[in-house]
Amino acid sequence: HTRLRTVTGVQTCALPIFVKFDWTSYAPVVVRAMVMAGRSVMISGPPDLVDEEYAFERLTKKDPAIQNELAEQDAALNGERGGVMQFVNTDTGETSKEFKLDRPPVWDGMAIAHGRIYVSTTDGKVQCYGVAK
Repeated sequence: HTRLRTVTGVQTCALPIFVKFDWTSYAPVVVRAMVMAGRSVMISGPPDLVDEEYAFERLTKKDPAIQNELAEQDAALNGERGGVMQFVNTDTGETSKEFKLDRPPVWDGMAIAHGRIYVSTTDGKVQCYGVAK
């Protein structure tokens, strides 16, 4: 079943109504890569160090201290502060595991195969993570 809507006098068809919202979860990561396996979604990217809305507010008030925090976020986005990988439970949205990476992944730079996670990082390396045997 779909809903029709009118945009500037022209009737268009919206997406079918079949998606149900289950949960939302904050992740202190600027997500560049995401893969799913089983009941977990793995997200990875540079750390998210600054609340942008609060930073903007501080900028408008000419708070000089925000410049240092923005410089740190810029360094993180450039890969200079490593990366973060989190395992998020798809049923609850809760983070079940988290670990640090030496460098963040490139855009869409993760894959899963045969029980291992492969990450292509911004320093040109491919890293493999799996269960130690």
